[in-house]
Amino acid sequence: MDETKRPLRIPPEFTMYAEKNEIFSLYERMIQELIVGQPSDPLDHMIDFLHRENDDISQIMIIGPPASGKASIAQLINKESNIQKIDTDELLTVDTEQVKRARGCLENDVDIPGDTLGALVKERVSKKDCADNGWMLVGYPKTRDQALALQRHGIFAKHVVFLESPDMVLIERFMGKRVDPTTGDIYHLTFEPPESPDVTRRLKPVENQSEKFVRKRLLHYHRNIEGVRSAVQNGSTKIIKRGSAKNGRVRPSLPFPVPAAQIRCSAVPEGYIAGPRGRWQGNTGRILAAKYGLVNVSMVELIKQAIADNSKIGNMMS
Repeated sequence: MDETKRPLRIPPEFTMYAEKNEIFSLYERMIQELIVGQPSDPLDHMIDFLHRENDDISQIMIIGPPASGKASIAQLINKESNIQKIDTDELLTVDTEQVKRARGCLENDVDIPGDTLGALVKERVSKKDCADNGWMLVGYPKTRDQALALQRHGIFAKHVVFLESPDMVLIERFMGKRVDPTTGDIYHLTFEPPESPDVTRRLKPVENQSEKFVRKRLLHYHRNIEGVRSAVQNGSTKIIKRGSAKNGRVRPSLPFPVPAAQIRCSAVPEGYIAGPRGRWQGNTGRILAAKYGLVNVSMVELIKQAIADNSKIGNMMS
């Protein structure tokens, strides 16, 4: 770079080097560390931070609507990579005043206050297993207040994963969801039933398993997700759309270095009804469409519409 020339021109080799070695992201994390921590001796604090800094340690948020598969994905990642999963159960295991306040909020169907959540998460991620293996925060933040409070407590995810799926698919997933109380593994009666009959016999429905409950949760999610998204989208962000996979499976390309895992999810139902004339195919299609919120594509109606529109295909049919 020639300092005698104005404006200063940064050689492209410098930019390539910085991107290859993640200099910009390191600089961003250093600034965050200083602003959040506000140390009395910034230089010593930065030296200690650089000693602790390890880019191989994953710091992840997995966010999505109810029944979108957050827990299933987190469980698979944990088994494959030993990244520590942090969810509601994990945060509320100890018996402290902050945990009691958080439990009271959940019992009264109120969001956990941001500062309470931030303090709980900060305490958890500071433990040795998270420092050594990394962490993934599952299902949080749920509101913009929680997202900003996490940042005030120094919780910045390097990677944020948003799961998306149609509401009808989520409702169907939620209603068929079952939990093995012995292992904590999650199954679905239709899309992911257990292979062992013994496991099938001990499966239990999840708490508050009703369509009214999940619709209320979906409404809360849709009201808050844009605020959450705008607050946390400052790192590597990945949106995984679930519900359009063939055979109920997708293999997402996750934005962090963990072994790829086969993730199961419910597929958007697609099918056709065929049979001899007079076998009630039309009525069956209308009943299924009304019950499950599907789009009923009737060939008879399509042909009538094509004839009425005087289209090329309609003229061939008339």
